[in-house]
Amino acid sequence: MKRTCTEPLRILIVSKMFPPLGTARSIQIGRVAGALNDADCMVQVVAGLAHSLLDSGCQIGVDDPPKYQIHFVRYPADSQSRGFKRIWRHLMRELESVNAFAAWVNQAAIVSEQVIGTFKPHVLLTSSTPFESHLVGIRLKRRTGIPWVASLSDPWPRQIQPAPYGARKIPLLSVWQMRALRRVLRMCDGVHMPSVYGLRAVERPAEMPIAEKGWAIPHVGVPLSRAEAGGVLPWLVHFGQLTRERVSIALLRAIRLVADTHPDLFKGLFCVGTVCPEFEMQVRSLGLSEHVRVQQQVKTQEAWHIASKAGALLVVEADMVASPFLPSKFADYAFAGRPILALTPAVSQIRDYLRNSLTGVAVAHDTDEIVQALRRIFTNSDHAGHWTGAVDERLAHEFSSQNVGTRYVEMLCACVAKKGPVSPSDHSQPTSTATRYGSRRTL
Repeated sequence: MKRTCTEPLRILIVSKMFPPLGTARSIQIGRVAGALNDADCMVQVVAGLAHSLLDSGCQIGVDDPPKYQIHFVRYPADSQSRGFKRIWRHLMRELESVNAFAAWVNQAAIVSEQVIGTFKPHVLLTSSTPFESHLVGIRLKRRTGIPWVASLSDPWPRQIQPAPYGARKIPLLSVWQMRALRRVLRMCDGVHMPSVYGLRAVERPAEMPIAEKGWAIPHVGVPLSRAEAGGVLPWLVHFGQLTRERVSIALLRAIRLVADTHPDLFKGLFCVGTVCPEFEMQVRSLGLSEHVRVQQQVKTQEAWHIASKAGALLVVEADMVASPFLPSKFADYAFAGRPILALTPAVSQIRDYLRNSLTGVAVAHDTDEIVQALRRIFTNSDHAGHWTGAVDERLAHEFSSQNVGTRYVEMLCACVAKKGPVSPSDHSQPTSTATRYGSRRTL
């Protein structure tokens, strides 16, 4: 759907986490800013930057120097503490998340108001994690009345996330956090999350209906640099951090069964990134050392090379009844041209995407299911030949910068239209499937 504004949409993004910080959420909001800029919007960003990053003179930007202006507000970096100090630091961080008068919130609000005075944005977009960005949004909404969209990467606070993620409630703090969440949901003009199931997971415990303002728009994926011609690697490859919640005994057992019965076609699991001690312990106890490799430090170009030649790419969600998440790595996997093996609940956004896709298989945390999927990918010549080097264009399109940018523009224009300024009159029925949370459209 084309936007019919008489002038470019001006967007102010507020996000405490932003490139050059290398977290998944930082990278994603950086990509969103780039997608909006490429969609002919005018973008400025108020972002946080750790003292250590700024002092090190690191390059500012995502992949290239940004084409939009970034106003950085510094904050102290987390210390690498252990034991009690680590617990205390976590508690302080949780308290900071609801402190509307925290130093970064105050300074970011001051800088944002200065930017608003000259840039005069039509709409404000705040992004978490962490939640402090939305505290800035509350203040700006009260002082300026600018239409505001709050973007949550995952359900927050952690206590409302499903097991095994849900954290124990901390007396009083959990009450403050839920009050802060309800205040954001009540005051903002739009709520964005990458998954429609995430919106549901937030709406229910908050007891705040958001059907009329909720939008599910996925992450931005990046096309990978394709490897030179040659055979694929006989390994299942996982990128990123593998946390204790996502350790799967069923997966490890399946890997051993298939590697032992088809040693020439399948070698095992190759983890590019960090893995938790619980995973390492299970690998040792199952005697899988020769079938599981871990390489923590990999340069970007080397990672792309591995992804484009992987026998299959692995994404693992925890063993839950339903998943409110959409891992950002899945968006990049869609462009790799390699089969995707997804361990995901029966109800999940990943399973919805793969339901009609030829590029991946969704399975439960069940050894037999995983064994069948691995054999289908690595030993069935028909499927292996079909998948080799093929990109499912429909799946890749969902995560393309152009498509995601267009859907963000639809959402932002819809929120601006509630106030009457320069927004299209035909935005109320988004064309992208499952964009509008309150829509009756199906995935």
